[in-house]
Amino acid sequence: MKNRRLFLYVFLVLSMSLVCSCTDVKPKFRIGMSQCAAGEWRDQMNREVQREILLHDNISLELLTSHDNAQQQIRDIDSLISIPVDVLIVSPTDPITLTPTIEKAYDAGIPVILVDRDVKSEKYSAYIGGD
Repeated sequence: MKNRRLFLYVFLVLSMSLVCSCTDVKPKFRIGMSQCAAGEWRDQMNREVQREILLHDNISLELLTSHDNAQQQIRDIDSLISIPVDVLIVSPTDPITLTPTIEKAYDAGIPVILVDRDVKSEKYSAYIGGD
């Protein structure tokens, strides 16, 4: 199951890079990623994403980890919104506390992809995880 989620995640990044590479001018596509915690599985996911990003000079990645601190994750996501990023990938620390911030990103027109954990809202673009 973990490999399937990782495959879906890498597939999503590859798909976005293919869409961006269809033009003659290669625009810089910014991905913001907010992890809720560190750990073996998440560290491996981060390494895979970073490795894939290295293959595409038109994509940048801002990867932040909140270490299970919901308030830190809110600050992290707010900083990604202010950049702004072209897509936001989030594994929420707390589904209730993070919901308003996720909605803020979505309402700002940033596609939001939730990984592993859901929030208490329908304001996100995609969810990758189990039921």
